[in-house]
Amino acid sequence: MIIVALILVSTLPIPSVLLVILAIFIFTTYYGLDISLDDKYYWEYIWLFGFRKGKKRNFSHIEYLYITKNRYTQTLGIRGPSTTIRAAEYHGLIKFSNDEKIHLCDSKIKQKVIKRLRSYATHLKVEIFDLTEGKARLIE
Repeated sequence: MIIVALILVSTLPIPSVLLVILAIFIFTTYYGLDISLDDKYYWEYIWLFGFRKGKKRNFSHIEYLYITKNRYTQTLGIRGPSTTIRAAEYHGLIKFSNDEKIHLCDSKIKQKVIKRLRSYATHLKVEIFDLTEGKARLIE
């Protein structure tokens, strides 16, 4: 997108500048989560052009981290026979004392989510539970 805008700058300066601004906006926007254990708040935010937009919320403690499994189907086909793919995706979440749950990570590979949650659990000093089989199981 940026390359196209730079090529067009000599022939169409205004649209190319707008395209560059749009590209910068797209490539620099991201989601963030800050957790302050000392001040007992978490901040879920969107980072736009160097500014954080979001609300800080208080909590008394973090209850635990957990992993869930979501099954999905995807049908592929163009004019004729179709193929249906059945798969699962694993999600890592954090549960705060105020019953707020926030998504931390996801992957089609369960071990990747567990590995990521373990690094968070070490810093936050909480347990991880596996809820993928219907029953809560503590992950060591």
